[in-house]
Amino acid sequence: MGWLAAMLAALAIAGVFIWLAILAPQAKGLGDYVSAGLGRFFGMQTVVLFWVSVWVGMVPVALAAAGAIGFVVPALQAPGARLAVTIAVIWAGVLGAWGGPRLTARIEGLTLAAGLAPVLLVASVGWFFFSPEVFVASWNPHDAPLAE
Repeated sequence: MGWLAAMLAALAIAGVFIWLAILAPQAKGLGDYVSAGLGRFFGMQTVVLFWVSVWVGMVPVALAAAGAIGFVVPALQAPGARLAVTIAVIWAGVLGAWGGPRLTARIEGLTLAAGLAPVLLVASVGWFFFSPEVFVASWNPHDAPLAE
């Protein structure tokens, strides 16, 4: 349900940007869209707040990535190594953003595929090992009747 909600929210946001692109074809970004409707002051405020949100939001993403990498490579679990990985992930994001929107979209697609691959693998292969008896026993350890 969470993936469905996230997909619907992403599609709604994409629809808004499609609509804005039609209404303001000369716009080159979020700040230009806001400037076209509300003026330069609010356009600039939008750009500043967007960049602050990117700076603040990149830190937990980098920390999560460093934690996941440290789980896979135990040598990177030490505080100094984790700090180095966190900084490297932040700079990798910065360099990817400097590559432009096309490169950014490709990186996002790659990370989405990398994140979904294990989930889809476990979900699809797991069906072959599913045992209803184990499932019921796990959720009913006291042998209570399912219907009373």
